Amino acid sequence: MSLKSGLSPSSEPPNERHHAGVFPRKDIHDALWLDIGPVEQLPALGARTLPVAGGREIAIFRTATGEVYALINECPHRKGPLSEGIVHDTTVTCPLHNWRISSRPGWRRVKTAAACR
Repeated sequence: MSLKSGLSPSSEPPNERHHAGVFPRKDIHDALWLDIGPVEQLPALGARTLPVAGGREIAIFRTATGEVYALINECPHRKGPLSEGIVHDTTVTCPLHNWRISSRPGWRRVKTAAACR
């Protein structure tokens, strides 16, 4: 099953982390859960994209240790496609301005002050 064409909705409800505010974007996270296929199809230290409601994309990443996480596929700085960035552990570097975005909610690291301009 390909990650883009093999999507199927699931009626599995969000878990308690969703309701505790860990996932604050209700417009995305209240949508149906999607089967993205086998984790092994995700490249280590790479990403695949997944279209979601509203014309947006989610980037799904896999670390060198096999951990999988997802982020909105757009840097908050200049809207760069995070799926084209470099994956480091639980962060990804934006390909446009080197911002490092963490998979942990609310965390964002900037490489240098010049990257903010």
